[in-house]
Amino acid sequence: MSNPYAPPRAPIDGAPPPRAPTGAPSGIPTTLGVLSMIFGGGLFLFSGIGLLVLAAAAAESGHALGAGLAPALIGASLPVWMSLSLLVFGVGLVRRRAWARRATIWWARAALVEVAALLVLFTNEARAGVGFGELIILSPLLLALVAYPVVLLALLSRPSAIAACDG
Repeated sequence: MSNPYAPPRAPIDGAPPPRAPTGAPSGIPTTLGVLSMIFGGGLFLFSGIGLLVLAAAAAESGHALGAGLAPALIGASLPVWMSLSLLVFGVGLVRRRAWARRATIWWARAALVEVAALLVLFTNEARAGVGFGELIILSPLLLALVAYPVVLLALLSRPSAIAACDG
C-alpha cells in the first residue's frame, strides 16, 4: 500500500518534464493596437470638432490670423495630429509591424510631454481665473491622458511585444 501523503513520483524513463507551451505570439500589440484605434479615432473626432469650432468662431468674429489667434489654432491642431497618428500606429500594431511599435513608443513619449505642457498651461490659467473646480473636473481626463501613454511604454517595451512585432 502506498503512502497517500507522499509526493507523486514520475516514471523514470529518461523523459524530460513537460514544459509550458511556447511560440505563441504575444497579444499585446494587437490589444494595444485596437485600443489605440479606438482612442485615436475618438480623440480625432472630438479634437477635430474643437478645431473646427475654434476656426468658425474666429471667422465669425472677423479676426484675421493675427497675433493671438494663430497660436490658438496651432495649439488646437496638435491634438488632431496626435490622435490621427495614434490611429495610424494602432493599425500598424494590429498588423504587428515593427515600425508601428517603435513609432507608438515615440508617440507615448510625446504625449507625456504634451500633457506636461497642458498642466503648465492650466496652472497659468488658474492664476488668470480658471477655478479649482474646473481643474478638479479635468483631472480624470488628465489622468487618462497620462495613464495610456505610460501603459503603452510599459507593455510595448516588453520582450514578448518586441518579438511579436519583429516576427
